[in-house]
Amino acid sequence: MTLNQSIICLLFLGITANAAPMPIAPRWESSQFRRVFTASYGIDSRIEPRVNIEEKTVLEKVAEKMAAGKRTDAVELLKGNPLLNGSAVMLFNLANLLFEQENREASVLHFRKAIELYPNFRDAHRNLAVALVQGENIREAEPHLRRSLELGAQDGLTLGLLGYCHESASRPQAALQAYRSATLTMPDEFQWRLGQGRMLIELGELNSAAALLDELLQKSPQQPAIWSHLANVRLQQGKPLLAIADLEVARRLGSLDSGTALSLGHLFLNQSLYQRAMDCYQDALKANPPAPITKAIDAIDYLLRAQRWHDAGNLAQTIGSVTGYQEQLTGNAKATRRLERAKAFIEFHKDNSEENAKRIAAIVEKNPLDALALLLLADFHLANKRQEHALMYLEQAAAVKEYKVEALRKQGEILVQRGDYTKALSLLTEAQQLAPDENLSKYITTLKKLAGTLDRE
Repeated sequence: MTLNQSIICLLFLGITANAAPMPIAPRWESSQFRRVFTASYGIDSRIEPRVNIEEKTVLEKVAEKMAAGKRTDAVELLKGNPLLNGSAVMLFNLANLLFEQENREASVLHFRKAIELYPNFRDAHRNLAVALVQGENIREAEPHLRRSLELGAQDGLTLGLLGYCHESASRPQAALQAYRSATLTMPDEFQWRLGQGRMLIELGELNSAAALLDELLQKSPQQPAIWSHLANVRLQQGKPLLAIADLEVARRLGSLDSGTALSLGHLFLNQSLYQRAMDCYQDALKANPPAPITKAIDAIDYLLRAQRWHDAGNLAQTIGSVTGYQEQLTGNAKATRRLERAKAFIEFHKDNSEENAKRIAAIVEKNPLDALALLLLADFHLANKRQEHALMYLEQAAAVKEYKVEALRKQGEILVQRGDYTKALSLLTEAQQLAPDENLSKYITTLKKLAGTLDRE
């Protein structure tokens, strides 16, 4: 596997877009809401508590406050009423009002009290689930959504949120079915359509995913999440240039998260667009919050593999200047070792002295399959006319699949210099089979002719 292939494989899961919150959309002044709010809907006692005269009187006063835009007064009216703790419908409506005021914890408490008084309260189960989802209590929300469906709910919000729960629990097929069902009653809801797209990608139905995302773009071209997901599809279809174009649009819309900015940087690096790659990397490292330290070090590693030593040094300096990274490195021994390794490589490239070579050799002692370190040591010994040492390190590096072709070619070049054409041809031919290259093919042909001439002599 080449460097480019290895980076692209890592990007499939790296390009993501955060789902937007999924709140209840209250319609305080609509006639439909007023009917619900005053409990005139209370016909089916299996799923909704009956409302007595006293409760109805209070709820009508609350509805008047709401229609006048006096939400705080409506909340206080319910809180101060002695009927509250014994009335499921009043608790439910107070919970809705508290939720709208972004007092989520209090709303959850009152939804739960309403359900305790009336276990079959369908909308209380659904709205409690909404509040729990917004609080990222996905696992706890799911049974309430299921209960709401058991009690006859068929609305898009319930089905869409259930799809979200399935997605969070890594059940893509169930999530896709729920999202599709949600769009039957909420066909214009962006989140449910985007959820379908995500699940189609997860299930490997790339053509269907691309078609759906393209359709969404026709209606909402300013939504960066669509562009990011479409880039994921393009990558898996083997179309990195289209993926770059999609992500660049998302970037210009101003909402790439730090992780996706890094992914775009990797794609630019694969195309040898080094300055654009560095722009993305620096954006990701200087974001608030910055990319995770492990991802930032990945970017340095990719630059080192591409022999962009100066750029790698610049990123290492950026890590050193970002306060958040110093905090992340504290107590993270593995990340610290990786960063020190990168710095050792960068310093060795600046000054390939015996002392710095010893630092690289120490890295190899700890990890005999650190191929980049092995290649650097091979180059160092070759420059100092120690071919046997260089060959030894290259043989070790060839055991690492990602670096095998490079190690084989370098071994072949050294053996040609030594006049060992037969062994050189064997290694170079193997390298050509693993990664066909026109220049190498011509070199092998020339070498075969030279070897044949020498044999005849």
